[in-house]
Amino acid sequence: MEKTSEYDIIRHLHGLDLVKLMLGKRDQMEALAEEAAELSWAALKWIRATGMSANPTTEGFHQTANNLIEEFRDVLACAYVAGLRIPTEEELKQSEKSKRWEGKIRAEYERRMKEVRRKEHETI
Repeated sequence: MEKTSEYDIIRHLHGLDLVKLMLGKRDQMEALAEEAAELSWAALKWIRATGMSANPTTEGFHQTANNLIEEFRDVLACAYVAGLRIPTEEELKQSEKSKRWEGKIRAEYERRMKEVRRKEHETI
């Protein structure tokens, strides 16, 4: 049986699978951190472009929305390269983060409703 060289393996890998093989764990995590920071920046730019902020930007809504999507995909690509399993939509919906966030939203809603009822009672 013919021995397979490392070169033969690399020749048959493409895209992210090649990157995954060639980069060390530190480089993979650095790339992930960098892309995550860029995603954060893109989200802030999107907020400014939509007019939700008093701090204007020269970039338009469509440009910032496209950049936000691109940066999100870059984060997912880096997560794949770093060996992080990307959860399904259903797994995200059932995650601990989802449960905590839901609890916070429900608690805030209840707090606001109590305040509204209190104000309505005061006006009677």
